[in-house]
Amino acid sequence: MAASRVMHSMRGKTVSGAGVIFFLVAVLACLYAGFLIGVGQGVMVMLLMAMILSVVMLAYPIPLMWTVLLGTLVVAGTVSMFFPELGQIKWGVSMLGIALVGSAVLNRMFQRRQHSPKQHSPNLPLMWMCAFFSAALLGSLYARHLGSALIGFKSYFQAYGLFLALSWLSIPRVKVDRMMKALVVIALIQLPFALYQFFILGSKRIADSSVAIVADAVVGTFPVSTKGGGAGAVLSALLIIVACMLLYWWRKSRISTLKVSVLVCICLIPVFLNETKISLLAIPLGLFLVFSDKLKKNPLEFLAGAFVTILFLAVLFMVYVNLPAGSAYVQGDASLSFQDSISYNIGEKGYGSLELNRTTIYPFWAKHHGLWNPVETLFGHGLGSSDLGGNVNTNNLASLEYRGKGIGLTTISALLWDVGLIGVFAVVAMFWTAFRLSGKILANSQSEDVIGDGLLMGTRVGIAILGLSLIHNNYFTFEIGYQTLLMLMFGYVAYRAQNQANGSLPAVAASSTQRWK
Repeated sequence: MAASRVMHSMRGKTVSGAGVIFFLVAVLACLYAGFLIGVGQGVMVMLLMAMILSVVMLAYPIPLMWTVLLGTLVVAGTVSMFFPELGQIKWGVSMLGIALVGSAVLNRMFQRRQHSPKQHSPNLPLMWMCAFFSAALLGSLYARHLGSALIGFKSYFQAYGLFLALSWLSIPRVKVDRMMKALVVIALIQLPFALYQFFILGSKRIADSSVAIVADAVVGTFPVSTKGGGAGAVLSALLIIVACMLLYWWRKSRISTLKVSVLVCICLIPVFLNETKISLLAIPLGLFLVFSDKLKKNPLEFLAGAFVTILFLAVLFMVYVNLPAGSAYVQGDASLSFQDSISYNIGEKGYGSLELNRTTIYPFWAKHHGLWNPVETLFGHGLGSSDLGGNVNTNNLASLEYRGKGIGLTTISALLWDVGLIGVFAVVAMFWTAFRLSGKILANSQSEDVIGDGLLMGTRVGIAILGLSLIHNNYFTFEIGYQTLLMLMFGYVAYRAQNQANGSLPAVAASSTQRWK
């Protein structure tokens, strides 16, 4: 009886060809997943599921954005820390990030067809991002190592979907602000992970190697290896960004002194355990941006705050000097530590086992480029050419012709080799225009939207700190956690600029005038 009803209900209906194809693909995927499980390839099953999920979620950009955000900043690192054999899960998250680019493009096209477009203000950061992509594409056309160029595209642009989605799609302000507020929660949960990594994982590394540093293992929920280091500078950047958000809300009387003291301490404890010396520059930079108006309004109060900051940085430096390390490192001598840091940053000593350091890489690039090779000078040798060998590809310029040099030690040096002077200019312009735009929005912002302004101030601080890291590390070229954080902030600035240009007020403006309790 039931069967006859089903047949009757289906009478006169046809199954679309797309539905049949989708069903067949799903069946084949299930069969292939079963085969992979049978041969013990669990990681490949996860990557297959990520690929299928990427296709399914193309029509749902907001859930896809949340998946990429939480997957890169929380899930991938946590899983790889406790289950090292599943470390390749970050490749699945990378697939979702690339799928978000397609989702943003498709949904943008759909919105244009369904609705009359609003007047859009010029999105200068996005324009410079497109210029950077064009320079990368042109440079890669001349690449001698096509394989490294293809892998380089994945490494560079795996998180740019966040930027595109926030720049192009019509998303309610409350949902966009919620993504930024999630950074506060993510920062506050870093402490237990940092303590575990410092006292347990770090001790294991010291026992296994004489050249290990405990602090290298302190990366919170970002990817870490029990033998190697991790994205410690990204963790520190996130924590300092959130601390500056909290201090801004405290200045505007949205958080009590007791609460902000506790929350900022929770944020900064991992920074003490994580020896990233760039924090010694990032912290005063962030504080200056939050309290810069005090310089004119109350210079004495500003100087007092600067003095306290200097004392805090001195304590932080002494903690870094005395962090436990392997027998190959000298501990407890601040003078020797400072001299050593100077020698491998701006002196002649190579960084680690490399011949070049963060300063000598630039004269070395200039020595090999000029009017005799204008294409490589302007557009580089192709994406992935400067990869030092940790990102799958090893048959590239860095490994075949400049092995051991470290030509991709920092982002700027990597960009010079990968995309040339034009690419470097586009990236610097992208940072600068986003930073300037965030300041302009804050200056013209509604005074009652304090929570939103705090999120924007944190974004401004984040762009400055992550921009500072262009001369410190090469995370811009491959580290998906860094890229996700950066693209979220670029996208938030673009979104707020468009929001302000349209004259629309956030739906949460009324609640933003109240304290966070």
